[in-house]
Amino acid sequence: MVDVRSMFVGMTLGIIGTILFMGSVSLGQVPLSGPDDAGGGPPAQIQARIDGGDWGAVRVTARSGQRIPATLSLSEVTRVAFEDDQVSSVRAAQAGRPGAPSVDFERDERTGDLYIVVTEGLANQVVSTFVTTARGHTYQILWTIRDMPAAQLFIRGQHVVPGGRPSDGGRASAHDAAIVEFAQYAFQADPQDGRDRPEEVARGVYVTSLGVVGEGAYQGHVFAVENRSDAAITIDHAVFVTSDTVAVASALDIVSPGGVARVIVIEPRGADHE
Repeated sequence: MVDVRSMFVGMTLGIIGTILFMGSVSLGQVPLSGPDDAGGGPPAQIQARIDGGDWGAVRVTARSGQRIPATLSLSEVTRVAFEDDQVSSVRAAQAGRPGAPSVDFERDERTGDLYIVVTEGLANQVVSTFVTTARGHTYQILWTIRDMPAAQLFIRGQHVVPGGRPSDGGRASAHDAAIVEFAQYAFQADPQDGRDRPEEVARGVYVTSLGVVGEGAYQGHVFAVENRSDAAITIDHAVFVTSDTVAVASALDIVSPGGVARVIVIEPRGADHE
């Protein structure tokens, strides 16, 4: 099992972090940028490209597995539409904790668009969702709730070429989608062989190793990050990375005072970095 204390030496506190980290462990910061890898590696850049729009209607170009920052209307409907694709399914971690936001999803059967309504929540709270499309691409959309009129998010997948004709996503898209699919599983799974005692890794910040989950080609070390301090903290995903890590996923970037966030360190099945 990972040595939690040594892993968190140098953990930083701040305001904005990274939801999903994928890439070579020699690269110590995110978002990562560089040429696309057509040979089956992770996406070169973790966050999708914002093409334009304003806070009410935003257009992005994204590759399967990338994170998309977006705005969710607190009091009205928010719409998600894909170019040359449709929403197939959506998943969100809604634990039902006191004060946590809750949202309802509805898919338009004719257009394949997704409509979202906040049923419980406050402005500036964050909701993380995984959206899978009919063409088999999965995107992580990080929603920030805003007190604003109805919002729209228009997404063009990088498999779409000018003229609306889809291209072959290749092995890289399949690789990215498999990691995202495992992350979805890991957030819901019951980890085994964890530790009961949390360790203080920074002042007021405690981490508990909850154990390991496994499915298919991947396994994940599951941690709970608890903020007992008086200020919000950022989860620095880079401090979780080991020589075997292929991705680090968390449902939240920022942990409020008194809050707890789950972090999944994803690696190939059978990897051993004890």
